[in-house]
Amino acid sequence: MNGPYLRCPSSKCPPVSKKKVELAASLATPTGLYVWDEPLNYLDVFNQDQLIDVINSVQPTMLLTEHDQHFIDAVATKVITLQPA
Repeated sequence: MNGPYLRCPSSKCPPVSKKKVELAASLATPTGLYVWDEPLNYLDVFNQDQLIDVINSVQPTMLLTEHDQHFIDAVATKVITLQPA
């Protein structure tokens, strides 16, 4: 991120900037399992592709919910699909 978004209080940052910071902070904190809910919300295609590259390079263990099939195909090694009974 560039410019004023680096210094803006979280309450005044656009949702896309907050999402980028949250994802970066999450991956910067080593843990055994990352749990993400809809990580692509607010991200444009360029940033989605960057996130895919980072996940594939770091190869973290993740539990995530996401509706974007391209993203799932790009990062998931196992998929569990829940359907109503």
